[in-house]
Amino acid sequence: MRSMEPLLKLLSPYDPKPQYVQVATGGNWENAVRIDFGNGTFSHDISSLGDVDDSIACEIFYTLSDGRAIFFGIRKSSALKVDSPEDFLEQFLSILHTASAVSLPEALAVFGQQLNNDPTSLMAAKVDYVEIGVEGYWKSVGSKVLRKSGEPAITEKIIKQLLSENDSLLKNTKNHITLEFAVRNPELWLGIQVSKKENDEYVTDLEAVAALSNLI
Repeated sequence: MRSMEPLLKLLSPYDPKPQYVQVATGGNWENAVRIDFGNGTFSHDISSLGDVDDSIACEIFYTLSDGRAIFFGIRKSSALKVDSPEDFLEQFLSILHTASAVSLPEALAVFGQQLNNDPTSLMAAKVDYVEIGVEGYWKSVGSKVLRKSGEPAITEKIIKQLLSENDSLLKNTKNHITLEFAVRNPELWLGIQVSKKENDEYVTDLEAVAALSNLI
């Protein structure tokens, strides 16, 4: 799998339902502004973000029928047809009403058209690598690139060895662990929950991580 499209097809049977949006600058998702969807209407106040710069990024979260969370994220990029960070944010927010009412592939088509004048551009983007981290805490907890596109397949044993450098990526008490399928240019990603909550801890499902990581 090199593009986002096969991954979207893999997730389609789980009927992703849009839940909310996060907006952050500087990759500081711990202080992101959250915009909740509800009954087809929602309001947002992004004033707490402060100055908007090229690091501005947005994520739209979904819940799958099996309870897992997934999200699509995109950062302002020179590869997108937007005039400025402010224009990027305005364009993204302007289509949230539509994005909250359609399927994930349809939402990506809408964002592709709005941000890049091409509805296929985001779905056709080539996945460069997979990276694992704790949702909302990628900066403070740290993350790990597990595999780049075209590299040899990895096993659960290899993954466990890689993550042993940071025990919080194997289990933690902060939030679910997520595997991101990342595209470098334009900078976008699709994250999939790869942990289960056991008692008060979020524990990484190494089998799921291996299977997903080897898709690219």
